[in-house]
Amino acid sequence: MVVPSRRLVLLAVLGACAEPGPRAGSVVAREAAPASIAEVTRPSLGAEALVALAARGDVAALDGDVALVCPPGPAGDAHAASCDAAWVGASGGLTPWGRGDLLAAARLDASRVVSLTRDRELVLATPSSEPRVLATHVADPRVAPDRRAVAFTALRGDDISPATTGRLVVLDLDRGTRRVVTDHPMDSSPFFRPGSDDIVFVSARTGIASLWLARPGARPRQLTNVGARAVDASFVPVPGRELVWLDARTAVFTATYDDVSVLWALDVETGRAVSLGPGRWPQPHADAVVAVSPAGARTLDGDEIRAALAAPVGSVP
Repeated sequence: MVVPSRRLVLLAVLGACAEPGPRAGSVVAREAAPASIAEVTRPSLGAEALVALAARGDVAALDGDVALVCPPGPAGDAHAASCDAAWVGASGGLTPWGRGDLLAAARLDASRVVSLTRDRELVLATPSSEPRVLATHVADPRVAPDRRAVAFTALRGDDISPATTGRLVVLDLDRGTRRVVTDHPMDSSPFFRPGSDDIVFVSARTGIASLWLARPGARPRQLTNVGARAVDASFVPVPGRELVWLDARTAVFTATYDDVSVLWALDVETGRAVSLGPGRWPQPHADAVVAVSPAGARTLDGDEIRAALAAPVGSVP
């Protein structure tokens, strides 16, 4: 495992999604999602699709069958500020949306998509209506497993910087209501836990970026790096954009430091986390996770992941 520097760990909570801030003078394109959205079904991305996408080099993120495509910037950075989104076919082919101002995008259903523009506006679009701004000053939005809510960091400034503070918010898309999950300046990157109102999130409240669990009516509980005051061999890194669920208890996420991506498994009840080796873009398939690694596609069996989490500390799964 690559152990990041303390500086990287502290910065991870402020920019776990590696999302750049808005460009001066940028203009949001007010165009709806393509009319063909209603005709697109949600395929299950398998090994072939993941390998094909990895070979492109310009795909910054995946959310089901939606890819965020970022052309290289002036310095060859594939995660530029002006990104498009695209539908992903079963074999990994891309159908672009024709945008150039996105930081994140996800499908809600056959007729609705939600996206984050580089001006930090969370936008809902359908083929038959004008795009609607749901919230402003937003970072790292993520859609609930049932696709009926969005969680995000509500910034109190115009961009992400060491001085920016924010709160974690859940927006119910059916009712239009908002719920504040936490209101701590070092919290970010909320992830829904399926089948509940719980939110797993990243925080550096203790000085080291760690995973926490927020449950309505209870104080947030630290899951990883409990009691740690320095980064050492036992440090559990935090996810960026990528976290999926085997079940309501077991999550698999990608942690990337120094351009090295490693898959991790997390038991949200015990807080136990184990490294699963190199990989990124985990996709749930029945009781398994398919991911891509430098050696090609990987399939991780759900029972083996749970066994690794249940094994005694220090044992080799």
